[in-house]
Amino acid sequence: MKRAQGRIRWDLSPSSDIVNQRIVVKVFDEEVLNSVVSPSVNEVPLTLDENTQALVEITVTDGTFSKSASTVVSVGDLSEPQAVSNINFQIDAVIDE
Repeated sequence: MKRAQGRIRWDLSPSSDIVNQRIVVKVFDEEVLNSVVSPSVNEVPLTLDENTQALVEITVTDGTFSKSASTVVSVGDLSEPQAVSNINFQIDAVIDE
């Protein structure tokens, strides 16, 4: 069996009062990672088996309130070439013309 060694990466919260972040990763409803990190951390290492899906949830807290974001990440057949990742569009400004 092949395994994919990589990282979970995310954009940090723009809120200045975040005190910590909790990263939880579940594979087949089993927690494989549950870690609290500082507000400045935006990646953690993770190794997943091929042909696996994992639920990733990141919760930020300011000490009183919490907000979560989650996504499903997939590792396919590792004997094939791997596709590019993190294709996205970020709006930097709105221009009225």
